[in-house]
Amino acid sequence: MIGLRLACQHGQTDAVALAAHMFDRIDRMNPRINVFVELDRDRAMDSAHGSAARLAADEGRPLEAAPIAMAADIAIKGLDASAGLSARRGMPCEADADVVARLTDAGAMILGTLNMDEARAGLSTNNPWAGRSFNPHCDGASPGGGSGGAAAAVAAGLCMAAIGGDTLGAIRTPAALCGIFAFRPTPGMLPTGGLVPVSLSLDALAIATRSLDDLSTVLNALAPPDLSTALRKCRFAALDDGMVTGMAPEVSAHYDYALSLLPEPPARFPLPSGLARIRQAARLFVMRELAATLPELGEERCAMLSETMSARMSEALSRKPALDEEDQQLLRLTGRALREAAGEDTIIVTPACPDVAPMHGTVINQGQQDFTLLADVGGLPSIIIPAGRTPGKLPVGLQLMGPQGSEAMLIAQARMLNERLRGYAPPTSWW
Repeated sequence: MIGLRLACQHGQTDAVALAAHMFDRIDRMNPRINVFVELDRDRAMDSAHGSAARLAADEGRPLEAAPIAMAADIAIKGLDASAGLSARRGMPCEADADVVARLTDAGAMILGTLNMDEARAGLSTNNPWAGRSFNPHCDGASPGGGSGGAAAAVAAGLCMAAIGGDTLGAIRTPAALCGIFAFRPTPGMLPTGGLVPVSLSLDALAIATRSLDDLSTVLNALAPPDLSTALRKCRFAALDDGMVTGMAPEVSAHYDYALSLLPEPPARFPLPSGLARIRQAARLFVMRELAATLPELGEERCAMLSETMSARMSEALSRKPALDEEDQQLLRLTGRALREAAGEDTIIVTPACPDVAPMHGTVINQGQQDFTLLADVGGLPSIIIPAGRTPGKLPVGLQLMGPQGSEAMLIAQARMLNERLRGYAPPTSWW
């Protein structure tokens, strides 16, 4: 984005030409990867003309002319905020979400909405109405779920950044599988007004970009972090070896290498249960909370849910109260363990995903979100950075979590590791 502003200021391009280029690129490439659900051409072009005038007058705002897209769970005036649910289709939003309003005030061009699993709850971004989205790193591969369209669009260069709801890692998991950066700040730091609710307890926004510089620029425009935390002397922690099991060999190798690059060996700590049990408790909890948000749509629209989504909610709602309480207690204990491990100055390092992006139509690792959902449960900020690629050119990601309110420290340590890993690489298969 910094380069964009310099190019515009020096007359090498202008905001209107950039907007036209972005839509041309989307028109050519979206049929192949199917990431955009709706485009807002008129609004974006109007914004581009305004940005061109501001840049010509040297009055550019922090995100002037930056092309940004939203996951389909964020309200954009005049477009649907369906969150991938048929029950929410055909209901154009009357106003922008708070985050869209802030982006617009900062000069961004809002391109449109991006594909996702129903209620950002799936693992593949294979939506029953909007279809499959594809990973630009491998023809036929999934970008992951639940907001895989956002990660794939950023990785493919169809927008400079994407923002969406990140419940259980809906943005961060596909970001790792698509080889880009993603950041979920401490819950409450980014405004969630206008985000379609899935879990009022765990919902938060996340930002996906192709670089840490772009990520910092967007975050600073939306909610500047406390820079003093970047000066803290930092320690590192990692889960006990027994907690990090069942990973693909390539993922395990990249994770071990990343740990070897830390300034000091990480302190190890356990969680109160295995990741599979924590995942089950978290998913059922989210489904129960999602079910509580749907009655306001009315009986007719609720009847439009897919069989898969209806079955997921039925499973959660039919669970015995005693088991529900066990789930909630486990989540409380897990959250406490993570916050204690982070303390005031410790960065927790985990893999981002236990496996690489699967091919659509194949069996998906049900633990895909096991590591990213830990940040939700702990209420911790989390950042995903690329850790490298497999011999088959599929990305591998790394997750860093920090203490609550430590965004600047977390980004600083992500920069340190990113410089050592140099794991980012753009798609090469057919772009």
